[in-house]
Amino acid sequence: MRKKRKIDIGDVNMVTSSEEETYSGSSPHFAHLCISFLPLPLADEPSTEDDGKLVPGCRNSSKRELQNMIEKWKAFVSKVVKRQKVLIRDENEVLYKQKEKLTEKLEVVQVKNDELSSKVMVEKERNEALDAELKRIAEEYKATVVVGPFNAPQVDFDALYEVDMYKSCFNGRFPSGVGWDEFASKWKNLKDFYLDEGPSESIVMPNDKNITTTLTENIEVVEREDDITRDLEGERICLK
Repeated sequence: MRKKRKIDIGDVNMVTSSEEETYSGSSPHFAHLCISFLPLPLADEPSTEDDGKLVPGCRNSSKRELQNMIEKWKAFVSKVVKRQKVLIRDENEVLYKQKEKLTEKLEVVQVKNDELSSKVMVEKERNEALDAELKRIAEEYKATVVVGPFNAPQVDFDALYEVDMYKSCFNGRFPSGVGWDEFASKWKNLKDFYLDEGPSESIVMPNDKNITTTLTENIEVVEREDDITRDLEGERICLK
């Protein structure tokens, strides 16, 4: 009958037989530990002296063999740790370079965005100034055309009917130059240039949304205007 005893080696408990067990055949150079699934206990460094005795619980492994195996495992783990550190360092360098490139691109995009924002603001201010100028010109135009001294609806075209069109030389289709200025000045200074009645009854002041003008019905004036137009076609107008 076999007697068994319990051996405490730190964090690992194992049960061994008091009798030596023999194994047939040749065992590997480094026999695996009997309790290989648990880490080695943290204990004092084993003695490097080889007394030739077998370690209890292991297959034909002496202290020196176990010590060599432990040293090899330490060297292997150290290499793995160093390799891992190198990989982490290389990866960090790549990430850092990518971050620098992205930061530079972001700065360029930010500068372009600021430039575009400035251009948009300048264009907006320019459009606002143009709108204000357009409104001002429109108001001046309304004041000049509607209530100014030279109001077209207020002109008496009968005054032109008696004007001799063949005494001075200028083209009636393309009025310009000294001749036209003289003609316009004389036409505007005629005593019959304006109607006797004011335009208040026939003209409605325009507003921003709608411009309404009540035209005066004058069939005789329209007929005379047609006659003047026919006389001017293809002829050179002359007036003193």
